[in-house]
Amino acid sequence: MSGKGEVYSFTVIRQVVGRAASKAFEPDIPYVIAWVDLDEGPRLITNIVACPVEAVKLGMKVSVAFEQQSPEIWLPKFRPSE
Repeated sequence: MSGKGEVYSFTVIRQVVGRAASKAFEPDIPYVIAWVDLDEGPRLITNIVACPVEAVKLGMKVSVAFEQQSPEIWLPKFRPSE
């Protein structure tokens, strides 16, 4: 896979709803959750990073940016393509 795609749909999370687990995401607010269509066909749910939430647009070209969550876990997140 090339790691390139475009934003199919997205939402901006602006507040914590609920308790416990949701609090873990509070430092990241606001953040974008998006469906990204990869150039090769699959669609996945991910975060858009390295981009102001106001700048995210439908059809925006993005590329993968892996973020390390633990020594064993890397998550594919996406940022605007250059």
